[in-house]
Amino acid sequence: MGYPLARKYRPLTLSEVVGQTHIVQTLSNIIKSGKIYHAYLFTGPRGIGKTTVARILAKSLNCVKGPTPEPCNSCDVCVEINQGTSMNILEIDGASYTGVDDVREIRDNLQVLPTKGRYRMYIIDEVHMLSISAFNALLKILEEPPLHVIFVLATTEPHKLPSTVISRCLRFTFVPLSDDEIINHLKKIAKKEGIEIEDSALRLIAVESEGSMRDALSMLDQVSSFSEGVIKEEDVIKCFGILPESKILKIAELVIKGEESLLSEVRELYTKGIDIGKFCAHLLQVIRDALVLSLTDDRNIISGTPSYKERVKEFTKLVPGERLLRLFEILSSETERALRSPFTKSMLDVTFMKICALKERIQSGMEKEKEKESKNNSVHPFLKPLLKEYGGTLVNLEKKK
Repeated sequence: MGYPLARKYRPLTLSEVVGQTHIVQTLSNIIKSGKIYHAYLFTGPRGIGKTTVARILAKSLNCVKGPTPEPCNSCDVCVEINQGTSMNILEIDGASYTGVDDVREIRDNLQVLPTKGRYRMYIIDEVHMLSISAFNALLKILEEPPLHVIFVLATTEPHKLPSTVISRCLRFTFVPLSDDEIINHLKKIAKKEGIEIEDSALRLIAVESEGSMRDALSMLDQVSSFSEGVIKEEDVIKCFGILPESKILKIAELVIKGEESLLSEVRELYTKGIDIGKFCAHLLQVIRDALVLSLTDDRNIISGTPSYKERVKEFTKLVPGERLLRLFEILSSETERALRSPFTKSMLDVTFMKICALKERIQSGMEKEKEKESKNNSVHPFLKPLLKEYGGTLVNLEKKK
């Protein structure tokens, strides 16, 4: 039976973990020093190795050759942990284990000694889902657990945890992987699996995975089943309903200009089964990048290919930075509302109508300013000082008369 790539190539030692050098080094030093802490907090986005590192930590501390940063993965303890059958490693889903009675059950079992190895480890995933009463019960446990018990709390939303819980843990912040890190790792796996894939397709997978190695591996797994022969960028686009970069940039340009053809371009997307949520996210990213480049000439401050950066830089020449900021504000607020609504497509249409109307208001405002300036320039030189005193326009001057 073949395993999914994300499971087959799950790191088995700290040295195999990709993109979390700061965490690997710190944990390795802790294990070598023997100063084992009783509670760890792993935070960061999904699919970047929190649970994987927790399991590796459990092996490192319990391996017959340990404690060691590089567990052997061959002894009974390591094999049981890798297979998920170890009685000493209890993985708990915080989303379904939320009650105070559930945490009290943990407390009642704390005195049970490990059957193999040195430590019993509780890995509580999505710990932010616990109730307030459950957190209070957990807090009592974290204050002074038995020496043979270690807790690893993992969460994607650390801001939802009480500060009293955070303060009792060693906190490790996992970071999203860069596109290059994901691409290089996927290349190695594709070579081992005999998968032929173009660099452009790998880059698109890396961008779409948003820093998650697990998502990237799942996408590679799926597109390899979808495509025959060499996997191309077009295969990834068709398989996942992704808009090509050129199309997103074209729509972004229409948004920035406020062209009426924007509406027909967006309506066309609906008929092609494009993921509307991802489309909105990519569009917002382009506007954000354009706004950043309107403030600086340093193109390294945004991510993407050289051609992408060049195109986005051209957008900054089309409109003032104020309009880019206004567009970003409209898109970020309105698309969020639209995606939460049962009438997503209709609300998105209205959003893009607002953007087109914004152009008309700006042009109207510019014309009024020009007209005002023209009238002021036609005033006799002796009257110009009076304009400042009476509001700067001929209309105000006439009212004062």
